[in-house]
Amino acid sequence: MKKEKDPLVIRTRIEILLSENGGEMTVEDFVKEHIRRGWAFPDFCPASLGCEPTDIIRFTPTLN
Repeated sequence: MKKEKDPLVIRTRIEILLSENGGEMTVEDFVKEHIRRGWAFPDFCPASLGCEPTDIIRFTPTLN
């Protein structure tokens, strides 16, 4: 697996996960789902994002 560098792909993956989960999820669940889908390496963890496992990630739509 190669590390994704395209910001549009990364943003789209984040939007997919959050929209499928009601617009928010814990960082722990977010990380686990990335690994499950093959979007991240198994060593990906909340600390990789500078977060605690129980922190909440919320979907905030932006205007383009």
